[in-house]
Amino acid sequence: PNAFDGILAAAPAINLETFIPAAYWPTQVMRELKVYPAPCEIEAFTKAAIQQCDALDGDEDGIISMPESCHFEASRLIGKEFSCDGEQRSFTKEAAMVVEAAWNGVHGQGVEWYGLNKDADLTQSAITTSCNTGNEDCRYDNHNRDLFSPWFRSFAAKDPEFMVGNMNTSTFFSLLSTSIIEFRNAVGADDPDLRAFQAAGGKLISWHGMADTIIPPAGTTAYYQRVLQATNNTIDFYRHFETPGVGHCVSGAAGLPERALGQLMAWVERGKEPEVLLASKNGSNISLCPWPKRRVYVGPDPKV
Repeated sequence: PNAFDGILAAAPAINLETFIPAAYWPTQVMRELKVYPAPCEIEAFTKAAIQQCDALDGDEDGIISMPESCHFEASRLIGKEFSCDGEQRSFTKEAAMVVEAAWNGVHGQGVEWYGLNKDADLTQSAITTSCNTGNEDCRYDNHNRDLFSPWFRSFAAKDPEFMVGNMNTSTFFSLLSTSIIEFRNAVGADDPDLRAFQAAGGKLISWHGMADTIIPPAGTTAYYQRVLQATNNTIDFYRHFETPGVGHCVSGAAGLPERALGQLMAWVERGKEPEVLLASKNGSNISLCPWPKRRVYVGPDPKV
């Protein structure tokens, strides 16, 4: 608690032992089904969700800013047509199951973990495949492809020859449970009792992109809620900001809070509390509200 006067935690990788193996769940569902949806179908599900839930904050800007109010289900689209590179296709039941696994997260056999928000680019992380099935549509340009499988081999199964792609659902849940039980104390980093850091005068700002493709942002928000319960006057030393439209530490459809470190320094050195977190994109400035507040557009009509 005395190591730092201030901490900036961007998309913090707390619960590493859980979110890494849990992120493999939609891939596990896909491989159990033995159906590999085309990336354009996965993207069409995301586009439909954004169209449904974009305006919840009063402004249609291609961003889902209020994901807890977005109750869109992929299964609604089964059988409906969408365009893929100029070709008309129909949404399939299997693809809907894979997408909902990514959105809903892991639930079963005593384990629960959060899914990604519905405007996250699922083809970049949550749905991965080795693309060696011979299926022409299996073309996921995913730089995170090697993030999840090694965890199962090296940590959960402790077998460098373990064939992750051959897991059945029972084995998946067994290894996920093993990961949580054996490694939570070592790498979990989710202790909400920050009273010693608070007493030392420390200041903490965390922010998490709501369109993160690797770490579910709901996990960070849940952690902050636990801190609120474990400490008094939490906002005097720790404030969390949800950043709509932002991916994993990179700007997406919205602005990136690149000045957060400066705001943390101002809080630590001059006592200037971060009432909002400042973000910018393409020259436009955005003020992000501390949780649980949300930015809501109140008018006039943004299209005028």
